[in-house]
Amino acid sequence: MGSFEILEHTADVGIRAQGASLEELFEQASRGLAEIIGIWNPSSASGRTDDGRAEELLIDLQAPDLGALLVDWLQEIVYVADVRDGVLSHVEAKVVRDADDEGAGGCAAAGRLWLEPRIGEGEGTAVKAITYHRLKVAPTPAGWTAEVYVDV
Repeated sequence: MGSFEILEHTADVGIRAQGASLEELFEQASRGLAEIIGIWNPSSASGRTDDGRAEELLIDLQAPDLGALLVDWLQEIVYVADVRDGVLSHVEAKVVRDADDEGAGGCAAAGRLWLEPRIGEGEGTAVKAITYHRLKVAPTPAGWTAEVYVDV
């Protein structure tokens, strides 16, 4: 089972995420970022509601390597937090491809975010951007790990 941990830094906040697969790694990093921003609320719903409350947002990205792909993926969440008033109730990374998997010379990810209306005021930290400072994405015996820092 994947996990995430919030890391403190002088002017930034970091996320250490772990997952059994690249998909789970991206999902855990997303949850960690949403927790920092104050928009993560898995208890609001499963994300897959039929009552029309959850808006499904699609992500489809390509990048030269896994680190850049993770930065771009998380930057999408920062954008959603900046332009929409809601909370994330579910994150799903559908496809994450390492360049080594198919020799395509790059990486790609596609997935979905479920955004639900915010009820009340949320507390969180304003995130300016995802940084490449101390960025790490690496395989482990149990799957994958990543460290990424956000500029706050």
